[in-house]
Parts: sequence; C-alpha cells; structure tokens
Amino acid sequence: MNPLIINGRFLKQALSGVQRFSHEILSAIDNQILNYNFSQAVVCAPKGARLDGLKNIRLHEIGHVTGSATGYLWEQTCLLQYSAGGKLLNLGNTSPFKLGKNNCTVIHDASVFDVPESYSKKFRLYYQLNHKILGRFGVKIATVSNFSRERLSKHIRSQGGEIKNISEGGEHILRFPSDDSVLKSYNLDQFKYFLVVGANARHKNLAVVYDAIKKRGDNNLKIVVTGNVERPQFSSFRREGLRNICYVGQVNEPQLRGLYENATALIFPSYYEGFGLPPLEAMYCGCPVIAAKTPSVTEVVGNAGVWFEPNSSIELLNLMAKINSDTSLRLQMAKSGRMQSLEYTWDKAAKKLLKFIQE
Repeated sequence: MNPLIINGRFLKQALSGVQRFSHEILSAIDNQILNYNFSQAVVCAPKGARLDGLKNIRLHEIGHVTGSATGYLWEQTCLLQYSAGGKLLNLGNTSPFKLGKNNCTVIHDASVFDVPESYSKKFRLYYQLNHKILGRFGVKIATVSNFSRERLSKHIRSQGGEIKNISEGGEHILRFPSDDSVLKSYNLDQFKYFLVVGANARHKNLAVVYDAIKKRGDNNLKIVVTGNVERPQFSSFRREGLRNICYVGQVNEPQLRGLYENATALIFPSYYEGFGLPPLEAMYCGCPVIAAKTPSVTEVVGNAGVWFEPNSSIELLNLMAKINSDTSLRLQMAKSGRMQSLEYTWDKAAKKLLKFIQE
C-alpha cells in the first residue's frame, strides 16, 4: 500500500474559493480515508502551517523555503522530494512536476487560458505551463464541473486519462451559527438588500451591477457588497449621489451566513466560473439566486435561479425589481434552491476524488 500525500500549501494561503474547497474536501477525505487502500494519509505543508480537527490525517511540516518562495519553489523542491514513493494529491490548481498517475491534481478551471486578462502575465504563464506539463506527462487531472472539464480538455492534452468532474459541496456554510451583526452595523433591514460576494478579477463582472444601479438610482434596491473589492469604486458612487451601495468588506463565515439568510437575493454577475460556490452557499441558506447566464453556474443552480445575460444591466435590474416586489416568488425560489443544493455535498465530492485516485 502506498501512502497518500496531500499538498498542504493552501494552509498558508488566504481563504478564498480554492482554499475553501481544499479545506472542506480535506475534512471530508479525513472522514472516509479508512475505507480506502492507503498505508497512511499525510498533509505536507510549509513550516508554520496549522491543521486542526482531523482524526485520521496528520500534518507534516517540511522544508526551509521562506518568504515569497514559499509556494511554487516549495512545491517543486521540498514537496516533490517528500512525495517520492507515495500518491500525491494537489487540491489547489498547481503541482510539483511529479509525473505519472501517482500524481492527481485538481485544476478548478481553465481561466488562465480563457480569460487571461484577469491575471498578471507572470501568474498566467506559470499556471499555463504547469497545467500543460501535468497533462502531457500522465498526471491524473480532476476538476469541479462539466464546463471546466470541457474547457480544460480543449487546452490541455491529458495523457492521464479523461479529466474527472468531482464537483463541490456547500453545506459547510450551515456549520456556522448565523450572525446578523453586519446588518446591525450598517442599518440593513431583512429582505431589503441584494447581496454581492465580490472579487477584483475582471471576469467577476461587478461592473454590470454598478451600471445597473447607476441607471436605476433607486434607493429601494440596496446592494451590499462583501469580499475583496477595491473601495475607490464605491467612493465614486457616493460622489454621484448613489448611496444605495454598501461595502462591508471581508466578513467571517457566521456573518456571511447571516447576510445570505437575510438578503432578498444573491446577485452573481461573473461571466466566467469553474464552479460558482457563492450561489451554492446561498441556496443552502435559502437565499434566491440571480446570476449571469454562464455554463458552470447554470449547471450548479439549475432551475432554482433566474438568469440575465452577463452584459445586460437592464435584464439584471428587471429581475431585481421583480423579486423585490414579489414575496411569493422569493419564497418559492428559496425553497427550490434548498432542494437543488442538496445535490452537492463535500462527502460526495470526496468519494469521487478518492475513487479517482485509486482507479
């Protein structure tokens, strides 16, 4: 039996979608690992990493690479050396150049190929190179949606067999107690605001939301934006007299759950996603979803959401106004969303991934 060695580089990174995936699927793997044929399971991480709450997987800190090099260089040296003789699992897009089917890497999307303008040249080139080498030399590649599988298959010549869709889960959001402190801090009323979980990348398409608010200027349609976004945009809206956009910054998981549960709906305007975790989290919380019509998000949300063309602020405005004025529609969407969300769990994703590793 070979050991399973899990790339723990994500333990030293800030929490975003990929890191959330890594933490949650690792926890689900920990619950199931004894059912699979591994001599042991170890998370290898750079010095200073922390890992709590696991029963069957232990943490092993390796290497002496520090500073800005504690990432790509650590993977290509320390982790590569330690993983010899074991099966290596990488959860966060990149991998050491350990070639062959004893390396399984989860690549979440093909965005560095499809929307290169969202990334710096250095970042984009490294990811493109890493992905192509892994595919060319027989590494097993998994991803999180049928859309991502199709796009990666277009760009990567995979010699490790068919790229596997393992999907994601969203039930983690219900582990945290709901905290409505953000509502109180910003004088937000229940079901009187729309929520946007934002990010700076261009393909997240926050511009369509801002354009919609500029056109309407209706204080009855309040927008709450959370996440890593640039504040100058909001200052410009203040100068223009648009006071119905509220930026609340980064929030913790209980606060995010509170925002989902008390929102009229989530607006998810991204025109490119590998999966689309915020809509799934929203559905678990009973929050209706208004989303740009993109393949991966329609795949996850199904008939439970309503859709607008990514460049149409008018369509977005009309959907916002409709849900805002129709309580029965909002309640029906919340019910449908909860039912749809149950199709996606971390236990299901972990089972698919572990089976794929051992095939």
